[in-house]
Amino acid sequence: MQKQMRLLMTTTKDTKYKVTEKDRKKYGACEHGQVNYKSLIKLNNLLYKRTKSDQKQFKFLAQDIFLKNKHIEYLKQINEDLVDRYEEKFEEYDKANEDLKKANTQLMLNVEDLKTRLFGHYERRLKDYALRPDRKKDN
Repeated sequence: MQKQMRLLMTTTKDTKYKVTEKDRKKYGACEHGQVNYKSLIKLNNLLYKRTKSDQKQFKFLAQDIFLKNKHIEYLKQINEDLVDRYEEKFEEYDKANEDLKKANTQLMLNVEDLKTRLFGHYERRLKDYALRPDRKKDN
């Protein structure tokens, strides 16, 4: 309808609006180039229907946005809970790793101590024999 109203008036070089007879009959305009009440009532009814339709759509969109925001907040909360849970597990694993590292170091020291007790100086001789620079003399 708005396009039709624009077609009613054509501009001239002096920027005055002029309505043709064809347009005047089609849209019910008077000789002064004004639209009659019948056309205005029709336009008003169309605008009212459009406003009601837009109102329903805005309510639907507002509800949709509300539900999506609620879902986003729910996902944020789940994400925070998961991060907290996995941070706690990571700290537990880190602590357990440190404990195992200390225990492993202690076991290595115990093994070295037991080797020296069991083999004594004999082990040193074996190492010296295996690591000597000239092995060809032995053959």
